[in-house]
Amino acid sequence: MHASLSPVVYTVIIHNFYVFAQYIFYLLTLHKSVQYHVLNKGLHKCFLQVANYIFG
Repeated sequence: MHASLSPVVYTVIIHNFYVFAQYIFYLLTLHKSVQYHVLNKGLHKCFLQVANYIFG
């Protein structure tokens, strides 16, 4: 990716990733296993770190 991407582009990328992540979380919550629960929490934490890195 280019280093000089505009904030709008970042916002669109983050929004699309967030929508995709929400869909993944929805699929994972359909399963009651502990493995999926741990993976779900891991993905959520990763997403928060990515968002914090870009916007922070």
